[in-house]
Amino acid sequence: MNVFILFSLFARAFTEGESATRYHIIPRPVQLVPAEGEFTFNAETRFLIPKGTEDMKRATGSLAERLRVAANLDLKVEEYETFPTEETKNVVILKLDDTIENKEGYTLSIKESQIISTGKLPQGCFHGLTTVRQLLPPQIESKAPVADITWQVPQCQIVDYPLYSYRGMMLDVCRHFTPKEGVKRYIDLLAYHKMSIFHFHLTEDQGWRIEIKKYPKLTEIGAWRSRANSLYNENDDNSVGRQFVQLNEPYGGFFTQEEIKEIVAYATDRFIIVQPELEIPGHVTAALAAYPELGCTGGPYKVITSWGIFSDVFCAKDTTFQFLEDVWDEYAALFPGPMYHMGGDECPKGRWTSCQHCQQRIKDENLRSTSELQAYFVRRQAAHLAKLGKRLIGWDEIMEGGLADGAAVMSWRGTHGGTQAAKTGHDAVMTPMSHCYFDFAQATSNQNGNETNEEGFVNPNGRGMNSFSNAITLQHVYGFEPCPSSEKDENVRKHIIGGQCNVWTERLPAQSNIDYNVFPRMASMCEALWTNKERKEYDHFQDRLNEIIKAYDVLGINYCKMQLKKLPVP
Repeated sequence: MNVFILFSLFARAFTEGESATRYHIIPRPVQLVPAEGEFTFNAETRFLIPKGTEDMKRATGSLAERLRVAANLDLKVEEYETFPTEETKNVVILKLDDTIENKEGYTLSIKESQIISTGKLPQGCFHGLTTVRQLLPPQIESKAPVADITWQVPQCQIVDYPLYSYRGMMLDVCRHFTPKEGVKRYIDLLAYHKMSIFHFHLTEDQGWRIEIKKYPKLTEIGAWRSRANSLYNENDDNSVGRQFVQLNEPYGGFFTQEEIKEIVAYATDRFIIVQPELEIPGHVTAALAAYPELGCTGGPYKVITSWGIFSDVFCAKDTTFQFLEDVWDEYAALFPGPMYHMGGDECPKGRWTSCQHCQQRIKDENLRSTSELQAYFVRRQAAHLAKLGKRLIGWDEIMEGGLADGAAVMSWRGTHGGTQAAKTGHDAVMTPMSHCYFDFAQATSNQNGNETNEEGFVNPNGRGMNSFSNAITLQHVYGFEPCPSSEKDENVRKHIIGGQCNVWTERLPAQSNIDYNVFPRMASMCEALWTNKERKEYDHFQDRLNEIIKAYDVLGINYCKMQLKKLPVP
């Protein structure tokens, strides 16, 4: 009998014993059967993996590293040819099982003398060990050895798999630059929450953040601007704002290709796909500052120091398309993932209207409007990416003028665009501003007396600011459904592959600000995208979250406390 069916026969009877304090797992598993007792890690514990499976060794990596650093347990990883018997004690066994239907699905058996993490693929085994990581004492996240801790996890049987395959988080490193170690930290936290996609927003008006060897001026010129953030002014109470206003030297940064490879390898070790973005044809002023011949006017251009939508865009001349193909070619050598993001959003068309090169392109290609010229840009990128073995994905504006064959849509202006794309057989990722823009405030009402102001919401100690009037609360995120249960069209349901949250950094100049806007909402979103509706209980989630934030504390995450469930006074 399929193990998923077997566990389902017993799961309902044990639900009441699924203590949120004892089994503080986020996202909540599909099925969990509790049991008495614990498994204890010690110096003699071993990892056992099938012989000749390097990816299975990789699946042990994050848990093994946490045990080595925090618990001071340098555990061996050994191979087996025959699956170990129950007589094999004090082991964590990884196993592959083709009968598991979901490619990320796993079962986890925690008994007194054995932990068995079984997946259809190594990624599922990794998810199982991530669950073990969450069940360990929160001190397991320490960056230094912690004494006098018994490293135990509670016994249980778990069956688990995600509701959606695409569970994404985007990070904008252009408005404010996040260095390599900060990006790696972000990726590790995605893996901790069982997310699957890291959307890497690398190019913008305010900075070009990736080395392209054929075009060195992109980082020599395009990665730097004259001041960090013109949003702040000298009368702002925010100390970070005053610091940036007073910064006269160039502000910015970029990733070398070696650093990109390191980031991608780090993500791969955690079974996270890095999905890079190259903004086309708008939001490109930093590129134009480096290579003005790519614009309609020829410049001069400067890297933008403010926020908004800007009129200068890529010109539809042959040199531009050659440039873009060259950049994609260098991307392809760095990012092994299946989909590349081309932006496509917020592209003003005024320059095209008055540009002889663009008007000639419209005539030569039998296009009827500048909207169709935008679609032409999209189709050319999709065609070149197909030659590289990649699929194009873009913001929902790429649908204007006709959607390119095989392209996927990221629906941010609500979910209508994604639904329309799905109806025509295109995959869609839902990322509406209403639920998924984590630069918006988490709350606008004062719940604990120290984290609001008249304009909305600030981080205590003056380290961050968010003055949006509308809030995206923890509970609101929890209720997000990329494909609502009311949708009956199976073709639509099949093509809505998941959701994504976006972290735009105009108002988030430092890691502490990003933390404050992302957490604990990432926990809420990961459960929205992973856990089936029947298992989603917001009150139970909050009880588990109150345990998970103990790990956040050890990790040094500057999370927002306003939406946390209040614990009873002893």
